[in-house]
Amino acid sequence: MVFFTGDRAYKLKKPVDLGFLDFSTPQAREAACHRETEFNRRFASDVYLGVAEVRDPAGHACDHLVVMRRLPAGRRLAALVRSGVPVEKPVRRVARILASQHACAPGTRRLTARAAGMPYGSAGRVTSRRSGSCLRTCSMPR
Repeated sequence: MVFFTGDRAYKLKKPVDLGFLDFSTPQAREAACHRETEFNRRFASDVYLGVAEVRDPAGHACDHLVVMRRLPAGRRLAALVRSGVPVEKPVRRVARILASQHACAPGTRRLTARAAGMPYGSAGRVTSRRSGSCLRTCSMPR
């Protein structure tokens, strides 16, 4: 879940266990926030600002958030496409960089093998939750 306030965006990991990805504990979510921030700073160091604690009313840390600089709405891909800005070359460039990084990432083969046996874990399947409604499964082109 992403929350926007002022010039910041905060991403909260959902407490889920998908078998191949486990965010079921606060410690797992904290570690995932740190990994995401570290990974994405290589591509957008001015956007990924760090990890923040979520505190309960007693002041105890109970979860963590990825803290990001909020980007201008006019620079979103959908806004650029609507305004007629050519986006194909930059999108392809970013896709190649990300694909290269993911292919070389530690654990890629292990995660791919584990995900293959999961009902929603194959490379061609994506599961998302929309506003608390039921799960939607979409087939993605390969």
